[in-house]
Amino acid sequence: MKILLGILILLFSSIPACRSQVTSNDTVRLTGLPPEGILLEKGWKFHAGDDSAWANPELNDKDWQPINPSLDIRHIPQIRNVPIFWLRLKLLVDSSFLDQPIGMTLSQVGASEIYLQGRLTYKFGQIDTSIGRTRSKYLLNSPFGFKLGSKRIQTIAVRYEYYPKTFLIKYGEDNYCLHIELNNPGPTFAKSQNQTLSNYIRELSMAALRMMLGFLCFGLYFSFRSQKAYLYLGIRNFLLVGGGLLIGLIARELANVTFVSMALFAAMAINEFSTFFNLNGIYLLYDRKKNWFYPVLIGFALITLISFIVFYEWGGIFYGIFYLLYSFEVARLNFLAVRKRRPGAIILLISSIFFFIFIGCTFVAAYLYSLHAAYIFVFLAVIFDPFAWSLFMAGEYARSGIALQARVREVEDLSKKTILQEQEKQQLLTNQNETLEKRVAERTSQLKESLTNLQKTQAQLIQSEKMASLGELTAGIAHEIQNPLNFVNNFSDLNKELIDEASKANEDGNSIVVKELLSTLKDNEEKIFHHGRRADTIVKGMLQHSRTSNGQKESIDLNRLVDEYLRISYQGLRTRDNSFNSKMETNFDPTITRIKIIPQDIGRVLLNLYNNAFYAVKEKTNQQSEGYEPTVTVSTVKSHDRVEIKVKDNGNGIPQKIIDKIFQPFFTTKPTGQGTGLGLSLSYDIIKANGGVIKVDTEERKFTEFTIALPT
Repeated sequence: MKILLGILILLFSSIPACRSQVTSNDTVRLTGLPPEGILLEKGWKFHAGDDSAWANPELNDKDWQPINPSLDIRHIPQIRNVPIFWLRLKLLVDSSFLDQPIGMTLSQVGASEIYLQGRLTYKFGQIDTSIGRTRSKYLLNSPFGFKLGSKRIQTIAVRYEYYPKTFLIKYGEDNYCLHIELNNPGPTFAKSQNQTLSNYIRELSMAALRMMLGFLCFGLYFSFRSQKAYLYLGIRNFLLVGGGLLIGLIARELANVTFVSMALFAAMAINEFSTFFNLNGIYLLYDRKKNWFYPVLIGFALITLISFIVFYEWGGIFYGIFYLLYSFEVARLNFLAVRKRRPGAIILLISSIFFFIFIGCTFVAAYLYSLHAAYIFVFLAVIFDPFAWSLFMAGEYARSGIALQARVREVEDLSKKTILQEQEKQQLLTNQNETLEKRVAERTSQLKESLTNLQKTQAQLIQSEKMASLGELTAGIAHEIQNPLNFVNNFSDLNKELIDEASKANEDGNSIVVKELLSTLKDNEEKIFHHGRRADTIVKGMLQHSRTSNGQKESIDLNRLVDEYLRISYQGLRTRDNSFNSKMETNFDPTITRIKIIPQDIGRVLLNLYNNAFYAVKEKTNQQSEGYEPTVTVSTVKSHDRVEIKVKDNGNGIPQKIIDKIFQPFFTTKPTGQGTGLGLSLSYDIIKANGGVIKVDTEERKFTEFTIALPT
């Protein structure tokens, strides 16, 4: 490696470079034009400001500052923070060049007006004293021609404007302030054409190779979707094509300095981004996991892009180091694959080693000699990689083809054996099928009998649940009727006593007392009539609710139905356990008048929910008597085209692990003999048949709330 670098440095340093010669009075002598041309870097004078008189060749510029405008514009201290300035150069022209055409190769990053002997010869860009309105012109080794005058001493004056805050990045070539090379017209234009042609050939050939490899990778991926590595490699190659076009073709045509810098910056970002697609593809190809180096490389890539904006000079250095690190990681992965005897990995290892060497040589050539030499190594690095990948993929699919042929032969042999085995099995299966058909017929008969018994048992359980509900309903009705009957009996006994007193008062001739007693008798008879009617209403209403449903919807006062069943459920539970007490809270929406439902069915649902709620608070009362007040809350609310009935208790709630099972048939948490597990299942089916939904909200040890939503 050291020998190679020594040869390159010796080769590059042996190429001559012609510079301008300055006489003692700061006049550049132009006596001849060698084939390499003359770089006008000395003898220039500088003056800040703007005055059209400074283009006059007779102007005395002895007090102007010396300057070298052929340097990078960021390296010239005189023009910092000076938007507009003038440059002047005096040429002492040999008589053989007088009135002769001269070729000029120009590079610049600002806007300029070039005057020869006080006459405007060229204008590049648009100079404007208004901030932000200057139109800069990016030129890089652009050829032009002009004709020298007839005087021996000729003056070149340049009016120049460069806005210091212009977005400018350095990528390889210096961003020259004013870089002028003089030569004969023929060599000047021929050299430019040759450079342009070689650049286009180099860039288009690299783009063509990348595109072919990208299409090949995409073709392999879409043919074999399991090989995702080729998708990443294909994306990487097309990203490189886009980055190369931005750098090699688009940037040259943009002209505006800011646009050129932005295009170059975008191209470098795309190129860095593409490397991570390549790394991901290699990781997948070799089935390796990313290590700590991968995020470090991402961080360094971001630092590289930031350095182009912040540090200017260091951007290119960081960019080169990034590619060295990236190529090192690629070489490391290929080396590990070779150690594991991965077929074809040796090709990629050799390619990655050469890529690493060429990138290093590019770095050395760019900073020790010129970019033109560096481009050669870049070209070698770029074209070597597609060829290596093409050979690798060709080997991969050649091996796959050989393996496939071997598999085909194996399949043919196995097919022959399988056919013989199948023939033997067919005979065996024919015999077994006859036996199985007999067994299936026997088992089918047994299953039908079991299914019939199961259906009968299920019907008996459902009827048992209905009878249990009917029993609870009857107990509640009996207790509910008991109150008005007690009133009737009590007032009847009282009336007997009042009649006896009235008879005695009548015998005594006390008419006033008789009238008072008769008035009291009348009031008592009204109360007896009232409570008798009340008992009759309860009996008729409950008979209507408890009779077998005919499936027809009726217009019912929902709030009254909800309230009646609440009291019936509570009184039924009190009948079985008179020590039980619970607070009942109701909140009925008065806007709900009557809705069409099947009252018997909805009544059964309500009774089941109420019974469950009272059972829950009773269980919690038995477990936690101190400070606990059992409460069942019932509310109705109207919402748009639906009415909701909410039944909430402050019992122990339902555990989350069984919340999804509560509506399943025969599922119950009650002790054996206290429930069939059909209550909520039947309630779910009834509400669904009425076009509604039932849902539950619960929190363990705190509450359970069932919500019934019915259409209006």
